[in-house]
Amino acid sequence: NDDEVLLPGMTATVEIIVGRREDVLRVADAALRFTPKGMDKPAGATPGGGAQRGRARLEKLAKDLGVRDDQRKAVGDIFREMGQSIGGLRAGGMEEQALADAIRQLRAQAMQRVEVLLDDAQKARYRQLRAEAAVVKNRRATLWKPGGPTAVPVVVGLSDGTHTQVVSGEIAQGDQVIAGLAPASR
Repeated sequence: NDDEVLLPGMTATVEIIVGRREDVLRVADAALRFTPKGMDKPAGATPGGGAQRGRARLEKLAKDLGVRDDQRKAVGDIFREMGQSIGGLRAGGMEEQALADAIRQLRAQAMQRVEVLLDDAQKARYRQLRAEAAVVKNRRATLWKPGGPTAVPVVVGLSDGTHTQVVSGEIAQGDQVIAGLAPASR
């Protein structure tokens, strides 16, 4: 404020951009907040178990990085091994914090192993994706499709306060979702 445009007692509005995504599927925030009367949001918001999430993560990574078939297979093997190791840790009855630390360590090792498989351009993109993921943690949410209504578990990412990115889920561009109910006409 060197030019003293803001004086004591004045307020300013600031917009801080923590991430930016172009050409993504997004929905109105109202649709993410909506729950039909008498219905609870499902507890698990992403369909399937760890193996299915791992396959979805592999497909997204392969698409984002443009990996070759041999790279995709090697990354798939790394993800599978990591999933089996995490399953073994969970079955071992570790204390919660120790388990979280061990899983974080396994994931870090897996990321290093994946990076070794990539060419320079892919490594740069992979590092960019990891940096973005560190800034914006994806969260689980539920959308409701008309005609039931039907719950659609999704994983969401960045939001601008009006719309939110849909990272994954059984929803596509053009699908209708419920954002609210209109009052009954008389």
